[in-house]
Amino acid sequence: MRTSAPYLAHELADIHLGRGDVRRLLGKYREALQDYEDALTYDPTHERALLLSGNMHEKGGDSRKALRQYRRLLEIAPHHAEALAAHKKLTH
Repeated sequence: MRTSAPYLAHELADIHLGRGDVRRLLGKYREALQDYEDALTYDPTHERALLLSGNMHEKGGDSRKALRQYRRLLEIAPHHAEALAAHKKLTH
């Protein structure tokens, strides 16, 4: 069993991410966004949490915050197709 701090942080991020996914599927977008943001407190480089946080900000009408998340993701993964498409959609 791995118990290093980075491993545990990633596991905690995944727990919040999973809960966010369930809430998103139930249409509870504000709660999902909070879960994705909570995931990022444990792992600020979690690519999926950054993408979904951006998606929820975009869905909520806050394109500025959505762009910030997409840009953070693109700093980590410059060729991330979904982040590139979302960023392009909001900037063109």
